[in-house]
Amino acid sequence: MSKKPQFKKTDIGLIPTEWDVVPLSQIANISVGYSPQRNEYAEKGIPFINISDLKGSSDDIRYIREDANYRSAHIINKGDILFSPMAPGEAHIWNGGEAVISSNVYHIKPKDVESINPKYLYYILNSKFVKVGGSFGSAIPRISRLQLMKILIPLPPFSEQEKIVSVLDDVHLGIQIISKEIELLKNIKRQTSNRLFKSYIEKNKPKWVRLGDIAEKIKAGGTPSRKNKEYWENGTINLVKIADITKSNKCLINTEEKITENGLKNSSAWLVSENSILLSMYGTVGEVVINKIPVAITQNIAGITLKKDNNLDVNYIYYAMKFIKNTTLNNILKKSVHSHFGIKETKNLLIPIPYKDNAPDLQKQKEIAEYLDNLHNKIKKLEELQEKQLNLFKELKESILNKAFKGELV
Repeated sequence: MSKKPQFKKTDIGLIPTEWDVVPLSQIANISVGYSPQRNEYAEKGIPFINISDLKGSSDDIRYIREDANYRSAHIINKGDILFSPMAPGEAHIWNGGEAVISSNVYHIKPKDVESINPKYLYYILNSKFVKVGGSFGSAIPRISRLQLMKILIPLPPFSEQEKIVSVLDDVHLGIQIISKEIELLKNIKRQTSNRLFKSYIEKNKPKWVRLGDIAEKIKAGGTPSRKNKEYWENGTINLVKIADITKSNKCLINTEEKITENGLKNSSAWLVSENSILLSMYGTVGEVVINKIPVAITQNIAGITLKKDNNLDVNYIYYAMKFIKNTTLNNILKKSVHSHFGIKETKNLLIPIPYKDNAPDLQKQKEIAEYLDNLHNKIKKLEELQEKQLNLFKELKESILNKAFKGELV
């Protein structure tokens, strides 16, 4: 007959008696990354890792010179734990080779690998059992190094950590497989659209038109000061950030954050009318959505309202700009810490427009957009099935940790 587990009360709730609860700083060193000088960037050298590289939202890893002024604390190797401080915070296992991390990434290194399993730390940091708070005063809610140091970690004996990791590794493998299948479907969707546009352009020779010539307005936005709560509390105006664009499919119908009328009036933000195009210009560049509601936008996004009564279909322009992103957008990118471009470059983007009798062919635009809509909707249904499976695996991961907390994991 198995021994019934005993529990004790702690600041994070009941845990098995043989477990401890300790601040992260007691069991791990937490270091901040490096901020290179402009002349330290290079075409080749040591990889320089940003948050976008951790999240898989960038295909453009940058490099810095090997003789740059970084320290050993800034260097990471395969298997190291990295933490993205943008709220709500997320831990990552680095699977690449030696690299240097940027100042917007934390490096978490267990002090004693014989008593702390790094993968256990990774799993627990990404679980609901660890609470990490963000800072309201920053432009983007951010978790400070001090906040990270203070978070409480439930710490079982090393043998128990290894048991938990062994089970979670199997679940994590399932999550990775499904995530790759979802990404494959997205690639199929993207490549099919590209092939269609390329084929149409080769056969029909559409007119390439400056985006600035077919738009009523192209303008970036702004972010109200987060130090003034009157600009944020009880806000009713949707504020679009790049994260809102990347999380949306074709149409944006809601945002994570909202601002007040005062926030809109006392910042560079402006109200973009519905059925406009929103284009990301910084970091994760070239992503587009159609906003189905009036929205304010941040400074990293261009709001593009098309001219009325000009035989232009916003759905077609959306797909045309997706095509531009995947083909010619790299030609206008500027490089600093993040890839970016500005309003001037946005206005000069060339868009392929079907023409008939010296005017935009609205019917042909609608035909192309409708065909792509139907195709994307079919693929989206497959994506949704995979997403459901992915969520089940994620729930299973939390369930396993919950069983471990109850002393039920065997």
